[in-house]
Amino acid sequence: MSVQGSGIGPTLYIVTNNDLCTVSAANDIFKYADDTTLLVPQHTDVELDIELQNVKAWAANNCLKLNLSKTKEMIFKRPMVQYFHMPPALDNIEQLDCCKLLGVIFQSNFKMDSHIEFILSQCAQRMYLLKLLRHQGLPDVQLSVVAYAVIISRLLYALPAWGGFLSIELVNRINALYDVCSVLGIFSVA
Repeated sequence: MSVQGSGIGPTLYIVTNNDLCTVSAANDIFKYADDTTLLVPQHTDVELDIELQNVKAWAANNCLKLNLSKTKEMIFKRPMVQYFHMPPALDNIEQLDCCKLLGVIFQSNFKMDSHIEFILSQCAQRMYLLKLLRHQGLPDVQLSVVAYAVIISRLLYALPAWGGFLSIELVNRINALYDVCSVLGIFSVA
């Protein structure tokens, strides 16, 4: 294996983890670079602890060390469910209500408040950058290009993964940001 952080490391990991599979076909495993996400539905024939033992055994067989301090568990539950039995936490695995996965912040209640709050905070900082660039004399056409690169691209990143979970309030907050940009003339290209 290669040293973590090397240029060839992610490619070697992808080749190595090609044979990592779930025990049950009802469960899913998603791999991206050196991150692995295990999805186990409520009704499955193989429980999460067995799937985790499978991943640990695979890591040991491939001379890899599973970083349990970075391993987290999140249980998704529908909002306003009348009866919900919270399964016990796995040994030494922290249960979270919110986690960031590939730049998208997911919440256990399927809301996207935290993600939108994070995006709008980033966009507000970037708006300040745009104001500075305008003050320095950057022409409107180039300012618009920068705005699309640093704001619109951030708003659109992974939109299919989270866009369907937005409340009207969150949509209105995003629209308000766009309206501010339009009023400032940031998105008007001649």
